[in-house]
This record gives sequence, C-alpha cells and structure tokens, in this order.
Amino acid sequence: MAEGFSRFTFADKANKYVIARGECSEVEAFLFMIVALKYVQDSEIHRALEYVEVERKLISGMISSCRKRQI
Repeated sequence: MAEGFSRFTFADKANKYVIARGECSEVEAFLFMIVALKYVQDSEIHRALEYVEVERKLISGMISSCRKRQI
C-alpha cells in the first residue's frame, strides 16, 4: 500500500495495489495453514479472516479508482 502511495501515475499505483491485494490472499492462505497444522482452531482465525476480506475490498476499490482516473 505504501509503495502505491508514492507512485505518480495512476497506472503505476494500480499495479502496486494489485500486488497488495495478492498479498491479502497470501495472509489468508497462511491463516488456513496454521489451522491445518493445528497451531490454532478455526474459531481463532475468524476475526483475522474478516479483516483480510475488508482489506481486500478496500484495495479493490483503490484499484478501481486508479483505473477510472487513467482513462
């Protein structure tokens, strides 16, 4: 997210935000892995998964905004 903030063109910002959205998926995958490895229970990651989804939606909105501005 910080990398996108310092970019000058909307296309470049959108690219960095797409990468950040992918990193949300990585966090989500790690959360599922720690459940599979039995470090935590399903119920313990519920809130974290909600935060990941909220962040993913926010980043998607930023991507859409950048793409609309570059037209």
